Amino acid sequence: MSEMFTGLLIFLAVAGIFIVLPIWLIVRVFKLRSKNKSLNKNFISLPSTIQGFNPTKHFTHAYNQMLIAIDSDQQKVLLAKRLTSAEWKLVKKRNVHAPDYIFRLVDFKQIIRSEMLVDGNQVASRSLGGAIIGGALFGGVGAIVGSNVSSATVKKNVETVKLKLLLKDINEPAYELIFFDKKRLDLNPQAAQQECQHWHDTITVAVAG
Repeated sequence: MSEMFTGLLIFLAVAGIFIVLPIWLIVRVFKLRSKNKSLNKNFISLPSTIQGFNPTKHFTHAYNQMLIAIDSDQQKVLLAKRLTSAEWKLVKKRNVHAPDYIFRLVDFKQIIRSEMLVDGNQVASRSLGGAIIGGALFGGVGAIVGSNVSSATVKKNVETVKLKLLLKDINEPAYELIFFDKKRLDLNPQAAQQECQHWHDTITVAVAG
């Protein structure tokens, strides 16, 4: 009788594991998805939460890993990127309510140089200078003159595509935004290169103005 009772308890325990474990996993996955959705929403809406900043144009990475936005009226650029899990854990030790991203709001005049990097190699670069007439950058009827921005050759097989800005800031003189990272399973290196080239050109013209 005792053996039967023990066997019954073991059976119920095993059955309970097979029933409870899947339910627990489903609930956990649902919570993680809900949390990620909320984090993505907060990151995407960042430009609209900054007082006095009204984006003229902006770009958000397909996986919401970075964003860049320009306010042509205020002559400012918003640069933002998500933290890795390890980085966020460290930040949350100091502030449990800290967001999972970092950002900088930069004046046009702070930008010294814009560079496009493919696999760490510079394929397009422009120092502060050049000339702009009219409003071609932001949809006006003027024309860009003297920008002399070189076009990057689009490659099919690359590891990383980055936009690097050199800033007038001795504490943080450089800021990089990753448009493509093969390790992150990004899917379209050609589109990433074209988008990065576009923003390199846009930043160049904005600074030239």
